[in-house]
Amino acid sequence: MTERVPWSDYIQKSFQYNSINNSKEPVRVMLSSVKNGVPKVQPIVFQSLMSGDQRVLIFSGATRNADLMSVVKSSNSTHVIYWDMPKTKETYILTGRIYIVAAPALSYRFGTAPRRINIKTDKSAEEFWEDERIRIWQKISSEYRASFTWPEPGIPSVTKVGNGQTSWSVYGDSNTIKVPAVSSIDIGYKYKTLDAQKESSLHKSGSIASSASSSPVVKSFGGMVGRSNNSEVETVHNSALDNFCLLVFKVTDVDYTQRGIFPPNRIIFNSKNGNEWKYQNVNA
Repeated sequence: MTERVPWSDYIQKSFQYNSINNSKEPVRVMLSSVKNGVPKVQPIVFQSLMSGDQRVLIFSGATRNADLMSVVKSSNSTHVIYWDMPKTKETYILTGRIYIVAAPALSYRFGTAPRRINIKTDKSAEEFWEDERIRIWQKISSEYRASFTWPEPGIPSVTKVGNGQTSWSVYGDSNTIKVPAVSSIDIGYKYKTLDAQKESSLHKSGSIASSASSSPVVKSFGGMVGRSNNSEVETVHNSALDNFCLLVFKVTDVDYTQRGIFPPNRIIFNSKNGNEWKYQNVNA
């Protein structure tokens, strides 16, 4: 059984207080890492603390965000999350390891589901995390869900709806397999809200959702495409869901500072690989 971690109650109370009357707006924190001596920083969205393992926080992001995926994959072991709590004037600096839970059809790019996280279930890691990905997708706001239909971040923007691109690449290099975003439908920022659809079997089957089953892009996946009624909304929804990923963060160290009091209070929580937690009050 996982040891109770001493900082878990702190962060739960901080989040609950700072999120009062703000349930619609996603809570964004900053994820950072260093690659070849160059720091990389990207915002990610907090979803929950994992009930079965108090060392684990669950965030979300977009796999078609090349800058974010570069941050996630730029370190083999260590990432840092900076979390500011403005109402209570608290800050958390979380150090640990992040794992990607992408759509099953994208495992060729991002790897399989994390296996070093305690999941109290008879399901396989793949089944558990795909169920969790879909469960969180269905509970997020329709505005945040719609953002997964938008064009790839970081590329030049256009003024009209749509930019003439029918596919996108996780990384902009010639060796990367192209992944269909919204099939042949060019929507740009058309969708400001997007309701979740109940059907998820085609995602559990490990196939990219698209209505363009005859597309050369889709054929590159061996024709593994779920059936669709060819409606734009369904195609856009399923493509957005394929783009939605979880970022599972296993914490090993926490630097907590409370500046809402005077003098400020600072506590350092340390562990050995997330186990045997110790903490110490230090000067702020």
